[in-house]
Amino acid sequence: MHCRRCIRAAQCLPGVLSKSEIKKLERLVTSGPLLDRGDELFRAGQPAEALYVIRSGAVQSSTANEHGSQQIVGFMLAGDFLGVSALYDGSYTTTATAMQSTSACRISFDVLEQFSGNSALNRFVMRRLGHELQHCRLARLRMAAPRSKTRVARFILHHMTMVASRGLSATRFRLPMARWQIANHLGLAIESLSRELASFRAHGILEVRNREVVVRDVARLQRLADGLPHEGGAPIVKMTGGRRPNKLQAV
Repeated sequence: MHCRRCIRAAQCLPGVLSKSEIKKLERLVTSGPLLDRGDELFRAGQPAEALYVIRSGAVQSSTANEHGSQQIVGFMLAGDFLGVSALYDGSYTTTATAMQSTSACRISFDVLEQFSGNSALNRFVMRRLGHELQHCRLARLRMAAPRSKTRVARFILHHMTMVASRGLSATRFRLPMARWQIANHLGLAIESLSRELASFRAHGILEVRNREVVVRDVARLQRLADGLPHEGGAPIVKMTGGRRPNKLQAV
């Protein structure tokens, strides 16, 4: 592996290691399997031997709910760590499934132990654990919102934060997940999700075409995420040549 050349180096282990330690790390870190959409990196309950860092692509994290159905608990993008919670009891707590062609680095627990004397690395791992806890907390907040429009607004704002942290536009981006995956994550029917997105578009808050999102009004989106009514009065309806506006296309 060439950790020093990786565009994610500053946000990954090389960011807290010395040059000599990075050279050692490069001899120990390996490439995980190349995943196609639908391939699993690991399954919930499987004994864990390594952490993974997404180099490219996107992954959904899911677990079985009380009815035995899969509940999507989060979405991870390039630069995110997978399997951190396995440090607790040695087994993966969720199933990681690629949403598109995905590559990842594999960092075995044995490798981490070889650097256990590095206080900066220990703090880094603790931050990653904290990040995962925060991710779970935000997911619970999205699910706890009683109104579907609040859940959808919180999801969009969270994704905006994720893409912005990677140096990408927070107001124009492509969703890596399909509409059914978003609905599953938010505990909504697909029809409810589509209805809310159509309402957001009609009020000039955002537009979704296929998976391309353009956020037009961040302030009103934030109001909806806070559980407040958006401002702006009646819906914006554009009529062209007497025809009805185009329906929102499926994500």
